[in-house]
Amino acid sequence: MNCQTTTIAIGKNCQATCQQLLQLKEENQKQKTEITRLTRALQRYENPHTPPSRQLYKTRPTTILKPKNTNRYPGRPKGHKGQTRTKPKIPNTIMTPPKQTICSHCHSNNIQETHVDHYLIEELPNRQHRQIIDYLKIHTECTNCNHKETHIHPDCPPQGIFGKNAQAQTVLMKFDMRLPFDKIAEQMQQQHCLPMSSATAFEITHRVSEDLQEEYQAVVEHVRASKVVNVDETSVKVDGVNYWLWVFTTTICTLFVVRKSRGKKVLDEVLGPSFRGFIGCDGHKAYTSFSERLQRCWVHLLREAEALSKDYVETKEFYLGLRELFYDIDRCVGEGLPVWLGLGVREEAEKRLVLLLKNCKVRRKKAKGFVSKVCRGFPYWFSFVVVEGLEATNNRAENALREGVVQRKIFGTLRNEKGTCIYETLFTLMTTWKQQKLDLHDTMTQKLVEAWTKQRN
Repeated sequence: MNCQTTTIAIGKNCQATCQQLLQLKEENQKQKTEITRLTRALQRYENPHTPPSRQLYKTRPTTILKPKNTNRYPGRPKGHKGQTRTKPKIPNTIMTPPKQTICSHCHSNNIQETHVDHYLIEELPNRQHRQIIDYLKIHTECTNCNHKETHIHPDCPPQGIFGKNAQAQTVLMKFDMRLPFDKIAEQMQQQHCLPMSSATAFEITHRVSEDLQEEYQAVVEHVRASKVVNVDETSVKVDGVNYWLWVFTTTICTLFVVRKSRGKKVLDEVLGPSFRGFIGCDGHKAYTSFSERLQRCWVHLLREAEALSKDYVETKEFYLGLRELFYDIDRCVGEGLPVWLGLGVREEAEKRLVLLLKNCKVRRKKAKGFVSKVCRGFPYWFSFVVVEGLEATNNRAENALREGVVQRKIFGTLRNEKGTCIYETLFTLMTTWKQQKLDLHDTMTQKLVEAWTKQRN
């Protein structure tokens, strides 16, 4: 009887254990699925190609969890040479205190000046109110041939009631100070007592972009004629639909275009089929299908190799070899080699890379894919050695895109094609003028007056 009871108890325990085991297996499978999903989501922010604007940073530990290091001082390191702002020497205005004729102590009239101290400060002028200007439009007729002409001051805009300074300031507030249109209207009212609605501010940017189309096309032509162009792209929304913001930058010009495509046809449209310059770029396939005169970015390559070396020990030696190769070649190029010496350096660099690829023995699928990627890009890793002005990295284009990424986070999405054209034109011109170290306000007003003069003629 006791044996039967024991057998029954054991059977019940086995059934309960089996049920628990099945339940744990189901929970384990759900957790594995969730871990896989979260890992894929995290790869959007933690991977070798993540730009700084999308990287996630760990929060600093609080003083409760970790005591503050009293040996660390904030700011620059000890011994760093400070930078003091230069004080003005010549004043624009001299302000004197009210004249004193009676001594505040004994009330005597025997007051005389002994010496004068100077206390120079910098101050803003009083708020400047709007100006109402009446531009006279004079009509003339020749008494000899009866030819009629109309004369007007060049600063008079061909349409609208806002002058060149008001238009330039509106554009600067939008694309340099990153203000939304309603805040622009508020600032115009507060600073200059100039009534303006947000719709009016938008219409001003539209008019300025149309007036400066010739300047925009001049930037396009310069990029097409350049020997070296760095190109990159990032996503941007237009009416909620995913588009691409392309940047084409040289040493003195930067061109932005917004297109729905990320493919080769954008390069054909912007650079043209007759483009014979070199392109600095990343590993996107559109570039290799467009041209063979490329320089692949070494920063992307080394960053990906470093990430792999942390996951797979078998790729660590390959990463260290790539890094040493890049630093050696970059050091040689930095010394300003002539072309005939550069060819020899390039040949030696290619031999070293071939040797690294032969000695790299990898078994993991991801590591094999990376090695194949290096092999496919073999013709494009050392173009910078023999091409003057071509850089080993694509930092120039990526730096140009940073302001676009910041503005994308502010406005969220461009509303329509009209807004896209405004954004392309004005963003291009202002970035180019900054590259050329020109004053944005003065340059914009000058270009507007020139455009208005051409329209009248």
